Amino acid sequence: MNGNNGFAVTGTNTFDYAGLFASGIGDINGDRIDDILISAPGPLGGTPGKSYVIYGRTTGFSPNLNLAEINSNNGFVINGIDGNSSGTASSGDINGDGIPDLVIGADGGTTNGGINAGKTYVIFGQQGGLLAASTSQN
Repeated sequence: MNGNNGFAVTGTNTFDYAGLFASGIGDINGDRIDDILISAPGPLGGTPGKSYVIYGRTTGFSPNLNLAEINSNNGFVINGIDGNSSGTASSGDINGDGIPDLVIGADGGTTNGGINAGKTYVIFGQQGGLLAASTSQN
């Protein structure tokens, strides 16, 4: 692949498990080009993972995109706060505002005192961009 006919996305660290879940998520930043959500749950054992949004574009990509290169120009990073924040889903427009939303699962999340009970976060898309370059799930 040369960037014009496709590209590879690589993780930032050993045991990132980047790409365990990946999904097209529609146009999350409102530029009329579909975007991608990639999970990197990180090492096992309850360590918070990350999810990466890569903005689609009409110009070519580099043949290899390392997730460490994600910034506010080409996407953003969602830093998990729960163990193994990893699952991603193409969710559509959950709140009816015409902009796709994100769904991120955290199978190691603690809820109501239940360790590893799991949690799912729904993050609403916004016109002109979703979130800052580095965002935490709160």
